[in-house]
Amino acid sequence: MNTRLLFVICSLLTLGSFAQKTNKPIKALIIDGQNNHVQWPKITYMMKHYLEETGKFTVDVSRTYYTWEGDDYVKQYKINGVAPTQALPKARMDSSYRPAFANYDVVVCNFGWNAAPWSDATQADFEQFIKKGGGLVVIHAANNSFPLWPAYNRMIGLGGWGDRTEKDGPFVYYDQDGKLVRDTQAGRAGSHGAQNEFLITLRNTTHPITKGMPEKWMHTKDEMYDRLRGPAEEMEVLGTAFSPKSNRGTDRHEPMLMTVKYGKGKIFHVPLGHADYSVECVGFITCLQRGTQWAATGKVDIPIPADFPTENKVSYRPFVDKTTPEIRLIVRSDDIGSSHTANRACMDVFTNGISRSVEIMAPTPWFLEAVKMLRTQPSYDVGIHLVMTSEWENIKWRPLTHAPSIIDADGYFPPFVWQNKGLPNADYLQKHKLNLQEVEAELRAQIELVKKYLPHASHLSCHMGFNRANDDLNALVEKLSAEYKLPLEIPVKATYVQGFSGANKTPQQKEQDLVKILNELPAGTHFIIEHPGYFEGDMKGMSHKGYEEVALDRDGVTQAFTSQAVKDVIFKRGIKLLSIKDAIEGK
Repeated sequence: MNTRLLFVICSLLTLGSFAQKTNKPIKALIIDGQNNHVQWPKITYMMKHYLEETGKFTVDVSRTYYTWEGDDYVKQYKINGVAPTQALPKARMDSSYRPAFANYDVVVCNFGWNAAPWSDATQADFEQFIKKGGGLVVIHAANNSFPLWPAYNRMIGLGGWGDRTEKDGPFVYYDQDGKLVRDTQAGRAGSHGAQNEFLITLRNTTHPITKGMPEKWMHTKDEMYDRLRGPAEEMEVLGTAFSPKSNRGTDRHEPMLMTVKYGKGKIFHVPLGHADYSVECVGFITCLQRGTQWAATGKVDIPIPADFPTENKVSYRPFVDKTTPEIRLIVRSDDIGSSHTANRACMDVFTNGISRSVEIMAPTPWFLEAVKMLRTQPSYDVGIHLVMTSEWENIKWRPLTHAPSIIDADGYFPPFVWQNKGLPNADYLQKHKLNLQEVEAELRAQIELVKKYLPHASHLSCHMGFNRANDDLNALVEKLSAEYKLPLEIPVKATYVQGFSGANKTPQQKEQDLVKILNELPAGTHFIIEHPGYFEGDMKGMSHKGYEEVALDRDGVTQAFTSQAVKDVIFKRGIKLLSIKDAIEGK
């Protein structure tokens, strides 16, 4: 046979063999069962979905017979092939737990703090699997697990809690001069401040996992682990996040993306992923997919998606479980800009509560402060709350434009849309002979002012429902909505949630009533509109006859929206919190 022909045939056979190998699905195994983060069954369910949607993986789940925490989620997020389990009040070793690690290419560990140790035989199997070239992906609290297992500590590189101290290895971080530090000082491992969005900074932009990602990108609301320590042998830090002392942090750049070598095995360690909303981050999803592929094969060909987050903007994909009817809740907070106290409360119900959309009022006295606050939380959905009224007795606002047909005798917007029977002498919008050209110019000015400072504003709304005062006003608002491509109504059928608020209810009653309502919400989309505030400062001066206890009433709204009991019900029932922008985009 001709030598050249033989070479061509051999080359084609080699290429065909390579193509066959690369097209072969990666066999992944997610392991779980005991984790202090109660959503762990849902996180496993989500990660299985995210890996399978790439078309690169087949994914099985191996769960301990004895489970700890998350029993309601185990029942809700059932996975084919997972055997029945027994929920216990305390973690207990499952001596029968012995997954067939050797049948897989990569294992994703979703255990957590206080998980019971595995049997000696299972530990030995796992060690051999990794040493011989198996891959491992370590998710969030899996770096809390198994503190007394030396090989596991070596695999994860860095860990937290579980009585890990200087005996287990150094703290590892980047200092503020950009230097990688291995710090051997004494101290317990593991801590975090309040959950926040935060910036990821890549330290290696050419690694197969991170190649093509922006050097800096925003991660959604999550716990930022800091003070992690461990053997850190054959470990590379791919990405970090700055942990500020203002949030009980370290003022150091803490590892958020890491790789470790153990024998022939490759490990990808990502301390992100506290809750479902954290795992919905497109940055997390992409790192999970690409990191799992790398741990299994050493190569990555899963692309960076077009909606990957940027340095200034988070990006997330609300998870929709199409097999289970979903309870969806939109919580809208109104009137940011109206007072300093309202501004603080409207921000607090997002950063520490359940609100996902906020309505800003351009003509109000605290508008610019509201803008500054909202710019610090770019994932907080903003609506432009168009204003034609100014209802309070002690604080007023005027039009942005010259609009004589709109104003009262003192040059302010009228206090009410319709006649207030309790205040028969009070001015009201419907009484005015409105010049529609003036109204249009004023509403355009409000829209343009908000868009100037907050160009990501997603929708319009009308303060006190003034657009319903007459057909001409409604038509005008609809015209502006279409022109600016800012929807006035959410494009889904939603049930308005009522019955938990009211000036006659104490804050405790509001919280209790909201918990009861959320416990009884059926599947579907639900919508809450409220006005957060605090019983303090300038809000204590806001009132009008018939509504004197404004500050106390709105303080109760803030307490309900930030209540741990309310958040627990939302977690327990798997209620999906959405913004109006999410609904507009069909998420």
